[in-house]
This record gives sequence, C-alpha cells and structure tokens, in this order.
Amino acid sequence: MEYMTGKLGELMLLAIVLLALHVKAEETEDSGVCPRGCSCPETELVECQNLSQIPNFTNKEFLKSLSFNDHNITELKKGDFNDFTHLEQLYVNGGMLSTIAAGTFEAVSETIQLINLRSNIIAELEPYVFFNLSNIDKIVLNANHLISLKANSFVNMSKLTTLDILGNNLQSVDKEAFIGLPELENLNLFNNHLKQIPFESLTGLTALKVMTLTRNEITTVPELAKAFLPALEDIYLDSNPISEIAVFPNISGSLKRIELEFTDISTTTKETWKYLSQIDQLNIGGTKFSVITAGTFEGLPNLKRLMLRDMPHLTFVGPDAFHGIKDLTTIDLADCKQLHTIDETAFMSTKVTSFFLKGSGVTYIPRHLLKWSTMKTVSIEGNPINCDCKVDWMLDKAIFGNNTGVKNSFNKLVCATPKVHFGKNVTSLHSINLTCKSYEDDHASRFATGIIIAVICFVFMTTIALIMKFRQKIMISCRRYYQYRRYKNDLVFTVEHDTSIAELEDTDGPEGRPLKDMRLETVSIET
Repeated sequence: MEYMTGKLGELMLLAIVLLALHVKAEETEDSGVCPRGCSCPETELVECQNLSQIPNFTNKEFLKSLSFNDHNITELKKGDFNDFTHLEQLYVNGGMLSTIAAGTFEAVSETIQLINLRSNIIAELEPYVFFNLSNIDKIVLNANHLISLKANSFVNMSKLTTLDILGNNLQSVDKEAFIGLPELENLNLFNNHLKQIPFESLTGLTALKVMTLTRNEITTVPELAKAFLPALEDIYLDSNPISEIAVFPNISGSLKRIELEFTDISTTTKETWKYLSQIDQLNIGGTKFSVITAGTFEGLPNLKRLMLRDMPHLTFVGPDAFHGIKDLTTIDLADCKQLHTIDETAFMSTKVTSFFLKGSGVTYIPRHLLKWSTMKTVSIEGNPINCDCKVDWMLDKAIFGNNTGVKNSFNKLVCATPKVHFGKNVTSLHSINLTCKSYEDDHASRFATGIIIAVICFVFMTTIALIMKFRQKIMISCRRYYQYRRYKNDLVFTVEHDTSIAELEDTDGPEGRPLKDMRLETVSIET
C-alpha cells in the first residue's frame, strides 16, 4: 500500500510540473518572446509563418535572424525594425508584400547583412529604400513584379557584394539606379524583359565581376559600350534573341568567360573577337551556325574551353577550323544531331585534350583528328558510325597506348551502317569483315544511276514533244504512203491507146470487172 501511495504521489508531482511548464509556455507566447505563429529554436533566431503583420517581440535586442514565410504582410514601414539592435538577416518570402517605405531599414542600417524579399508582389521600389546600409552584403528581390529600377534605388552601400533581381518584369534600368556600390561583384538580372544591355547604368560598378543577363529580350550587342567595368570576368547573355555581333565591345580587360548559348548568332569573324584576346571560355552552344571554318574564332589566342554543343544546324567542321586558338584544350560538340563530318585537320592548331562528341551525327571519326594516346577526356558514344574499312584503325590498340579511358570510349562506339554490322560495337569487328564499299560509294552509284534515268527521261520527253509539234506533217506523210500502197497492190489500170478513157479492172474478184464511164483526171494532192 505504501508503495502504491508513493508511486501515485510521484505521478501527481509530474503532472503538476508538466502543467506548470505548459502555463509558462503560454505566458511566454502571450508576452511576445516567441509570438503565436512563430518558432524560436534559438534565442537569436525566429521563424514565423502565416502572419499578416510583424508581431511584437520582447527580445528584439537579441535577435540576429528573423524570417517570415508564406505570409500576408503587405507593407514594410519605417519603424517596423526599431530596437532590433543586432538584426543581421531578414527574410520576408512567399507572400503579399507590395510596398516598402523609404527608411524602413534605417533602424538596422549598421547591423543588417542580408535582406531576402523573394517571391512577393513588389512592383516598384521607392528611391532610397536601400540606402546607407553600411554592412549589407546581399539583397535578394527575386520573383517579384518589378518593371523598372528608378534612380537612387540602391544607394551608398559600401559592402554590398551581391544583388539578385532575377525573375521580375524589368524593362528598364535608370542610369542612376546604382549609386555608391563600390564592392558590388555579382549583379543578377536573369529572366527579365530588358531589350538592351544597361551599360550606361553600370558606370561606377568598378568591382563588378559577374553580370547575368540570361533570358532577357536583348537583340543586339553594341560595339561601343557606355561603361568600362575593369573587374568584370563573366558575362552571361545566353538565351537572348541576339542575331549578330559585329564587334563585341571592349568593356573589360579582365573578361574571362562569355556565355552566348542559345542565341540566334549564325556567324562570326575575326573582328567579332578583336577586344577579347584575354578570354579563356566561350559558350555558343545552341546557336545557328551551319559550318565552322578557319577564321570563325580567330582572335581568341588564350581561349581554353569552347562549348559548341546542341547546335541544331551545324553540319560540317572544316580544315583547321580552330586556327588561331593555340591554347584550346577543351572542345564540346556533343548533341549536334546534324553534324556529319569533322575534317581530319580541324584541330591541327590546338592543344585539345578533352573532346566531347556524344550524341552527334558523325559517321566517321578520322584517325589523325587528335592524338588519342595523350587525351585526358573523350566522350564519343552515340554517333551513327559507318563501319567500313575506314574504321579499321580503331581496332589497333597501340594507337591508344595505355590510355584506358580513351579505349573505353571507343569500345562504346556502335555501328549504324552497313546493315550487316548494325548494332555491333566497332571494336568487336575484324578487319577482314570491313569492306571498302562505303556509304560514299553507294551514294556515288545512286547518283550515277539517277543521272542515267534523267537522260532517258529527257530523250523520251523530247521525242514526244517533237511528235506533237510535227504531227500534221507526219499524218500527211502516212496518208500518202497508205494511198500509194493501196493503188499499187489492189488496182490495175489499162488505158487504150486511142482514147482518153481507161478501163479499170477490179482484181479482187475471180474475174476482172470493167469499170466504165470513168474519166481520168489529174488531181493535185494537198501538201
């Protein structure tokens, strides 16, 4: 009994403690330390959801990170962040925020390092909203409804390094939108509606290293830029409807990478690249080039990586096509479905050690295209190889030396033609089975046959035309011949010496029958 009484007492004591803790938690929520709708995993961190306004916190001075997700907050006002003396990170994401008043962040201007306002409905920024934030490092305004950036949108933020404004509706950027941003390194304007590169707006961004203008509506790249960005290393212009670049502007002496993938460019010249001798990576994959010949990339002596993949119209890579790119080490021609021929001397002026051709349309890989034994990376599978005597060299393992990776790549090559070898691995064949009647020979034979048929058809049609043209004369000649044959074979004429009347005897019957009273007359035959 005493044991049971002791256990009951312990349970009652535990229940009282749990009840006290619950009451204390409710008092804590009501007091504003961790308001309803928020969680406070740490003293310095608060995460809130589904709130329509910023709640009252009693521990503002301790908070370093404040997050509002899936919210209904429509406005941030001056004074909302008063007394947040240590706030470093602010997230207001995925909600109905449309307005930010000037001075909103004034109270945290010396402590705030990150402001993330992603996925709201902000359509306009008032001047000086982002102003004098002395420690701010990154501002994110992705996936809002911004149409333009007005003058003084971002002013005097000496430590700002990253500005993300991707996925908005930007159509214009004022030339004074960015003022006093000496450390800005990364400007991301991906997926907007800009129709030109806002060079004039970038004046003064002397630390800018990466500029992203992917998927806008830019159609031209002007030869003369109104800004010089001395630190710029990477510029992304891919997925824009740029159809021609006569001369890429001289915008930076530090430029290393240019992305022009999936634009409408179909040709370039030495003049195109004359200010870009320092770049080491160029991506023009997915463009509209049909051939690549010597001179296409001349003027890029320091280029090391050239991306040409996914080019739907590319059919031919010509002799010494990459002349002038002496330091080129990586070439990517993968997934060029119409590419059927690469000249054996295409890479003769380069130092290519990484070669990507996977999934293209090449029927033959030349023996001396590259120095296979020294290659670092080779990816060539998925091409419709024509397995004739020309691929005999691939069976010689000595060509690849000890380069196992390259050997494995060639082991993956599969024959597409002729039918007798269809589906077989090229390296599984034997020289004796590789005939020299190639696809080209078959093509020549079919071409000759076609010529002969065409000549026969021409002669036939010409004959018909001549018959139709002279059909009347032909018919008259036939008629004359027929009459002549008839009189010669069927009738016998007898003429008396003393009369002008002739008797004609029909020789068809058993006895000749005289034809009387017939007068001989001279009748002209029409011609």
